[in-house]
Amino acid sequence: MNQKGFINIILIVIVVALVGAGSYFVLNRQASPSTPVSTLPPSSTPTPTSSNTTTPLPKISLPSSENNGTQKLTTIATESRNRFIKAGLTEQYFDQHFQFKNTTDVMGADGKPALTYVYWIYKVGEYKVDDIVDTISYVRPNDPLAKQHNIEKIISLKEGVDKLSSCLGKSLTEKDVSVFYEYRFDVVRMSGLYLSGNGNINGSEVVQGELNLENGKCEIHKSTLQL
Repeated sequence: MNQKGFINIILIVIVVALVGAGSYFVLNRQASPSTPVSTLPPSSTPTPTSSNTTTPLPKISLPSSENNGTQKLTTIATESRNRFIKAGLTEQYFDQHFQFKNTTDVMGADGKPALTYVYWIYKVGEYKVDDIVDTISYVRPNDPLAKQHNIEKIISLKEGVDKLSSCLGKSLTEKDVSVFYEYRFDVVRMSGLYLSGNGNINGSEVVQGELNLENGKCEIHKSTLQL
């Protein structure tokens, strides 16, 4: 065999070997199983909301500075409310002008409450009284309240100060007077809203004036100054 023929044989062998290797590589890739893709279950974590989204807050009831008749009263406060209504105030008037403040218990010798003081705030017109106290007793019958009525028309603070000044013979300002609501049973004055102020002190004698803010009538009370 000459040299040229020998070279052709070698080339044919190399080509066959290359074709065989390529076919093996292709068949081997097709037979190989594909790598499985892991699928994760959906996350239970809530999808975060945008920073501009506002989550609504739970609604809560707050005590109002103005009583609208929807205040929730304790059992003892309800008993006190009923006492004022029994004394002559209408339910609508009481709920509109009286606001429950708090209660204080006075303990008896047995360690149980003997008395409860129920505190109310009364508002009418430009006047506000913070110290209305009703006493509820657990050991004896409760004292009744004075007969009361709905106060609708009242004179202004300025007019009241002028009338009280004239009654006392002393010039008073709004800082010199105080307002109170009479509701007690064991007093001489009739129930109602009053403006009070002090007059001149004559020696040991103290003069105090009280003006009824409904009818403008003034009363003078004198007492002796204890030295």
